[in-house]
Amino acid sequence: MQTSGWPVGLILSGTSELKDMINSDPQLVRRIKPVEIPRLTLAQDIDAIYQLVVDCTAYVELQASPVVLEESFLGRIIHAADYEFGLAIEILIAAAEEALLAGAQQLMATHFVIAFRSRSGCLDIYNPFLVLDYLRVNVRRLLEKEGDDE
Repeated sequence: MQTSGWPVGLILSGTSELKDMINSDPQLVRRIKPVEIPRLTLAQDIDAIYQLVVDCTAYVELQASPVVLEESFLGRIIHAADYEFGLAIEILIAAAEEALLAGAQQLMATHFVIAFRSRSGCLDIYNPFLVLDYLRVNVRRLLEKEGDDE
């Protein structure tokens, strides 16, 4: 990291356990520039997610369907990402990829359904882009099957 001919920079991403590990070493603490991305909230971040969808779809020459831009659907994106910004981006990219592979001109809700299904391996009754009460879906459970929540 200190060789001027070949400097290396590390990006560490992780959980509170990583923060504890870094804080246990004074040398690491003084060499790190921390950036903490807080969890998303529906109240504060809906506009940012809206803009993210608009910008990303424009970048790949798609248009977001009106349904995808509704506040209620943007809330589904945030919940499906477990309120984590990086996961919201990943889900959006996966949905856009589904749209592009299908030759679609618009990013539709169905592309998010397919992207989440592919990402999680869950049945549709556990897909936050399909169920009415999506806030009850535990999006951190992979390969969720009927009866698993009992």
